[in-house]
Amino acid sequence: MLPKVTSAVRLHMSAEPVCSSCLGSGQVQHIFLTIRGIELNSSATAHDDSPDWQKLLPPEIEQNPLQIDLMEGMADRAVQAQFGKIARVPAGIYRQLRLRLVPSQPAVVDRLPEKNACGSGTFNCIVIADGSIHPLQIDPASSALRITADNMEGAALPFLPDIDTDLIIEWKLVWELSSTADDGIRLFPMLAGTAKVRRIKLDELGTPDDGVVNDSRSR
Repeated sequence: MLPKVTSAVRLHMSAEPVCSSCLGSGQVQHIFLTIRGIELNSSATAHDDSPDWQKLLPPEIEQNPLQIDLMEGMADRAVQAQFGKIARVPAGIYRQLRLRLVPSQPAVVDRLPEKNACGSGTFNCIVIADGSIHPLQIDPASSALRITADNMEGAALPFLPDIDTDLIIEWKLVWELSSTADDGIRLFPMLAGTAKVRRIKLDELGTPDDGVVNDSRSR
């Protein structure tokens, strides 16, 4: 049996600048996400239980979810240690990306981060300069953020055989009107994402500090 042809992928994830014109007390200082995985699928309509999701983060993230601040990008050392590893996925065209998160109401068996900057009640939030914390609106059915083909540059993410590629994910904070019986009409924060790929130049490709290459193929 011939081995699968793969492509090397390096992750970059950040947030667009948030409301630089807002008054001091209303500025967003942090966007916290508690991540359990980042995965790709070649099908634009793949369901959560599809066996074809390709993992981009090391398997230990599933057991020890990583809370990151999108406003800091890759500056945090813990984030660098996980996102800096080169993943390998089967070469091909991918049309869906999902960011799996710890849900606001985790199950008893769900692994949780040691520290939670969002306080109690949620693991994914924004923090305003006045200290107030606002939960991010996340699909409760899947506890995931998705990027589909209509938000991908060129309507897809191509990973060519034996080509080193950057996967660049950018999130934009938006506010959505929603109404509840208890609170009436309110604005709630949510994230909208875009993704694109870029070939890594030889002088940009380094070896991770621990020398580990993450084999990300789903099992």
